[in-house]
Amino acid sequence: MTGMLAEAVDLLKAGQLTEASNRFTHLLTAQPKDHKPWHYLGVVALKEREFDRAARLFEKALSLRPQSPEVHHNLGAAYRVLGQLDKAEHHYRAALDYKPNYAEAYFNLSGVRRFQPDDPEPIQIDRLLLKKDLSEEDRCFLHFAAGKIHDDLRNYDLAFHHYRRGNRIRGVTFDRDACQSRIDRLISVFDAPRVRLRESEPSVELPVFVIGMPRSGTTLVEQILASHPSVFGAGEIPDIASIAGTMPQHAPGGSPFPDCVAQLPVEAYYGFGQAYLRRIRSLDETAQRVIAMLLPGARVIHCRRNPLDTCLSCYFQRFRAGQEFTYTFDDLAFYYGCYLQVMRHWRQVLPSQILEVDYETLVANPEPTARSLVDYCGLPWDERCLRFHETKRPVTTASNWQVRQPLYTSAVRRSARYEAHLDPLRTALAEQSSL
Repeated sequence: MTGMLAEAVDLLKAGQLTEASNRFTHLLTAQPKDHKPWHYLGVVALKEREFDRAARLFEKALSLRPQSPEVHHNLGAAYRVLGQLDKAEHHYRAALDYKPNYAEAYFNLSGVRRFQPDDPEPIQIDRLLLKKDLSEEDRCFLHFAAGKIHDDLRNYDLAFHHYRRGNRIRGVTFDRDACQSRIDRLISVFDAPRVRLRESEPSVELPVFVIGMPRSGTTLVEQILASHPSVFGAGEIPDIASIAGTMPQHAPGGSPFPDCVAQLPVEAYYGFGQAYLRRIRSLDETAQRVIAMLLPGARVIHCRRNPLDTCLSCYFQRFRAGQEFTYTFDDLAFYYGCYLQVMRHWRQVLPSQILEVDYETLVANPEPTARSLVDYCGLPWDERCLRFHETKRPVTTASNWQVRQPLYTSAVRRSARYEAHLDPLRTALAEQSSL
């Protein structure tokens, strides 16, 4: 059975979720009292975004093995996405009780609550960081956890020290040339005539795309709109990227995306658009609007935030995957410049289709801004949009703690607390804006 379990775990790691799930289910028929297949089925459910089912599977695994730190940790992750933050904290702490050096559990615990001066975690993390045999990954987790905790405690110099160490340890490489080349190709391919090619077709109002830099308020905007009874918040679904990945197969020349777009027949756009609509309707058939991240008439909401605050918040976030530009100030400023470049282009080719929303305006004047968002979506006003923090729905982004809280203004001008450390970022951003 050990070999079969290892094979199933390898399939899980390779992303073959259906086959992995079948193997774990088969193992349960032979060993129903073994907690491991239940645990791994929970991991599959997490990856399939079935968070309630994941929580139930992890609970079953814990009933068989209450002292498993990994199961407690993953159950905490499921509850965090579901917005049950007290339960998430409980299980992260249980994971640490059974495994006191569990660095990733410290990192995730730091994201589900605001810390107080008498909390023991800063001392515990400092002790762990003194260990010579600590892996670089664990050291990175601990520095990011300490950065968040000291930011809560208003120890800003110490917080920045830990964030800087965590980013340096991560050691991620960002390919600026590849990024700039992709932006240039996107702008060249998606010119005004091509974007307006389908304007004569009937418009489709179902999708609302919420876009912006990471940490710019996109999750908050989605949460506000998803609190409306006629809106379903789909989150960061990967379908558009998947469609882009399949486009070369339908283009006569077979060029990679985005170059293949120029080779596609007009009817292909319609097919891709209908496939996307079927997918988002499957998420919630009753919603009049679906927010997600091809379609004529789709609404686009662009979230903006102070550049220093945006880049610093990215620098302070240890992203699970991607976002390779967030680990140095120079890369952040470069990417921010690319973002400005591509948004200037979209405003030119879609001049009347994009609603601009400033994070600072939203938190200073929530009701007028929320009303404008709902009106832009063509829906009647609903007071629940102002009580967005009460809305029960999965939130998978790094802002899943923030959107469970009533609106607060402390994130506005957050960068002012780190003024002593930001000259390099400020200089790099100024250079990008002058290009």
